[in-house]
Amino acid sequence: MEMLFPPSFFTVMVHLIVHLVKDAKLGGPVQYRWMYPIERYLGKLKSYVRNKAQAEGSIAEGYMAEEALTFCLRYLNGIEIITNCIVLMMSLLLYLLMKIYCSRQSRN
Repeated sequence: MEMLFPPSFFTVMVHLIVHLVKDAKLGGPVQYRWMYPIERYLGKLKSYVRNKAQAEGSIAEGYMAEEALTFCLRYLNGIEIITNCIVLMMSLLLYLLMKIYCSRQSRN
């Protein structure tokens, strides 16, 4: 290839293209080695952090609250209710009860 192209032609990006075919054969389709879904999930977990001094506990509390709310919304989805406000108020009530329970557990 050096007879066809001068050495100054091969920058880092051009050299990368030379190896892409080999990497595609070794790694297979990109969706099997793509990190975007994992990075997106880590960003979601990071959004749960409210107290930077105790980030792990804050993530666990936020995750549990979301799971509880999701369960309640799915459970109440099949029940005939007057408005969706009742579902939201029930979810908020459950969230507040869970916060009170978690704060009592952390004191002990």
